Amino acid sequence: MDRERGEELERLDRMAVLGELLAEVAHEVRNPLVSMKTFLQLLPDHRDDHEFTEDFRKVVLEELGRMERLLDALLRQARPERTRIAEEDEPATSQLGEVFAALSRLLEKRAGYRDVKLQTSIDEALPSVAIGEDPLRQVVLNLVLNALEAAPPSSCVILRGQVAGECVVFSVEDEGPGIPEDLRERLFEPFFSTRRDRTGGLGLAIAKKLVCAAGGEIRVEAGHTGGARFVVELMLST
Repeated sequence: MDRERGEELERLDRMAVLGELLAEVAHEVRNPLVSMKTFLQLLPDHRDDHEFTEDFRKVVLEELGRMERLLDALLRQARPERTRIAEEDEPATSQLGEVFAALSRLLEKRAGYRDVKLQTSIDEALPSVAIGEDPLRQVVLNLVLNALEAAPPSSCVILRGQVAGECVVFSVEDEGPGIPEDLRERLFEPFFSTRRDRTGGLGLAIAKKLVCAAGGEIRVEAGHTGGARFVVELMLST
């Protein structure tokens, strides 16, 4: 009886984790789909622009690859012998500058639609950080998309990155209305929103989960112009 109860608890635990992962995958698949939709909308006006088509062909292939890996992770999680995605993870590293460079091509078009300028200020010699490239792309993408939502027209979203002691610190700052101090921690709760006219999503909750899983920290504070600035600290890879 105890063995049966233990197996049932394990199954319920696995299903709970699977449900959480499914929600995350659904959210993360939506972002690259929107990016590809944007590309297709722009394509008729850039059909003869070789640089444009080659640039976005690379971005689309990268995002499709990330979607495939997300779905693979979901399928692996569904196997009975696994109860936690973390059990499969191996130490991974990535280059923040490379991730920023790859995503900036994709995000500049999104920013342009909102009449927002995307600015990047990153130390070119940043060392590798102790997080996989796919998780880092997810974190950066979610933070920038969140900033674009908050940024008013004719404003800027600024990405910065530098070494600070044993960490690489990067930030995403907007020039929006900012976040009241008493609500800042709640921003990382699933589906929480500071706007009464809309429901929040999973982007910031996923970003915090990925950063913390890598041994890093994430916080939100007031920006230089009164907007919100999300700051992420990631350990240097060993």
